[in-house]
Amino acid sequence: MPDLELPDRFRNKPIYDLTQFYSEFVPFTANSVYPVHRWYRFKEGYSRDLVHLILGFLGGEISCCLDPFAGSGTTPLACQEVGVRCHSIEVNPFLHHLAKSKLNTQYTLEGFDKAVTQLRHSLTTCVNKDFEEPVMSTITERPNSKKWLFHRSVLQAILALRQCIKELESPYSDLFVVVLASILTDVGNTIKDGKCVRYKKGWRENKLTREQVCDLFLRRAKLFRADIQYVQRQKWVESSNADLCVRGSALEKLPHLTTDSVDAVITSPPYLNSFDYTDVYMPELWTLGFVKDYEDVQKLRTATLRSHVQVKWKTDEGHLDDELRELISEVVDGQETLWNNTIPDMIAGYFLDMQKVLAQLERVIRPNGKLCIVIATSSYNKVVIPTDLLTANLAADVGFDLDEMRVVRRFKRSTEQTTGEGKSLPPLRESVLFLSAT
Repeated sequence: MPDLELPDRFRNKPIYDLTQFYSEFVPFTANSVYPVHRWYRFKEGYSRDLVHLILGFLGGEISCCLDPFAGSGTTPLACQEVGVRCHSIEVNPFLHHLAKSKLNTQYTLEGFDKAVTQLRHSLTTCVNKDFEEPVMSTITERPNSKKWLFHRSVLQAILALRQCIKELESPYSDLFVVVLASILTDVGNTIKDGKCVRYKKGWRENKLTREQVCDLFLRRAKLFRADIQYVQRQKWVESSNADLCVRGSALEKLPHLTTDSVDAVITSPPYLNSFDYTDVYMPELWTLGFVKDYEDVQKLRTATLRSHVQVKWKTDEGHLDDELRELISEVVDGQETLWNNTIPDMIAGYFLDMQKVLAQLERVIRPNGKLCIVIATSSYNKVVIPTDLLTANLAADVGFDLDEMRVVRRFKRSTEQTTGEGKSLPPLRESVLFLSAT
């Protein structure tokens, strides 16, 4: 592969280009046909199929897994489907809520139907009430606003549904929050597009009434009901991974896991693409009450891996190898001006954080256990950052052996990662690293 320049330590390792086989089912969109996985479209995630493929590749001796960057819960849910215990960690409170709700196997049709009936009754009395709106500046139309995420009638309907769900005092309350989250893009003025939200065409005129929003919520609940029926038939009650899903940063929570306690790690850390998941999930975080003010937002941003520039990261005194220092120097000294002058600090901080994560994973994974990382390369100022190979290098430094690497997708560079002549550079790649603990 012409875009792969392997470090000497990996010269004899198998590197496969499997893009023609993997590219269709690696993206999260493949989950749209699978019960429970389809409850919420987590655009940045990978598919259930990929997790099952990795588990099959690892063989039949995997009884306990870990995903320290759980996102919407695809890895623990895919493990649950085949009877594998899986610990998971997620820093974003909305995504953690989503993952735990998907992993819950205690739902019944009878209980769900009873809760829906109660919700319908509550809505008749509160749907036309006015509720206090979140303080987020662009949540709805304000004086001198040019753009806003939700028309006021829509936002008030969302807040009414949220209040009714809160008053339900039912084990299904958390699930109905997910139902509500699943319609936010349908009723709002934006769609998720890369690392931000993009306004829909004709969004100013596309106004829904409160009743229309509530009707869509109740119709979407029917899809959840069908999936609950499916889960009941699978008899997964005894293999639920819900209680093993914890909220917090990987850097904070990994040290609390027992040494040599998992057989495998299947995960995808945030990519080094300046993507701030806090930003793109602002509609969910604010409307569903996961953040109350901008201080909450800032705390969440600073708790994440250093993969974005929304925070001015503190200088870290950890060790970076010569190859990485040289790459950062090339980014700084490139022909063009960086769109954000903190990008070099972000790159350095990202790999320093990954060093800490990998060291903890080496401690947690039993001897001869497996580490599988889905990761993508990035590019700044026309300098390619081979994140997959650099991560493999860091993993080798703390005691892992690289078994093989599979390139599974290629994609265009974002405008933030290249400009001008950079648009003619080769596409970036997404890879799966397979490593063994020694």
